[in-house]
Amino acid sequence: MSYRKEKKIRKVSKNRILILCEGKTEKVYLEGLRKSFPRQLQRDISLEIVQAEHSETITAIKELTNKIKKAKLEKQAFKESWLIFDDDNRALNHIFQQLKKEKIKFVYNSISIEYWFLLHYKDTTRQFENADVVIKELEKDFGAFSKTDPELWNKLKPNYEIAEERAIKLRKKHHSSGNTLPSCKPYTNMDELVEVIKSYNK
Repeated sequence: MSYRKEKKIRKVSKNRILILCEGKTEKVYLEGLRKSFPRQLQRDISLEIVQAEHSETITAIKELTNKIKKAKLEKQAFKESWLIFDDDNRALNHIFQQLKKEKIKFVYNSISIEYWFLLHYKDTTRQFENADVVIKELEKDFGAFSKTDPELWNKLKPNYEIAEERAIKLRKKHHSSGNTLPSCKPYTNMDELVEVIKSYNK
């Protein structure tokens, strides 16, 4: 009797997305969003949320491009790839030039991701000095805040739509004023990535 060996073919999701985060908070927040989806959908999306090995944005860009190239070589290309980074009072002109050169999609938060969270409670255009000051303002409505709270998405979700409206309004205001990144402060476009991820649950 002869037996035929069946070759297993690894299926690669057409909806494969790579998100590289500079910080832990962004990763925890987006993982909370993913976990809110039905389990089967979580598997189908193949959403890879990775924390960058180094905190410097220029190094994170190199890490992301290397992952993109490796995926293509392995015939498992990502449908979309994103980099999430904050201002943190750094000079970022060269960063935006590099992102444009590499044609990388990005989420940029000024001064930090907590500003995006704050928009869930307040319509503010204050230019905060640093992340600690934003967190102090956020805690007035959110309560005690932890950067690694696994319930971040669930706690903020009820006010998501209003935060999205405020973020869009803010970007339109910068656009009408002729401001360009990184001069737009405050700024966040986290809602754009959230909408991409949420679209797979429709």
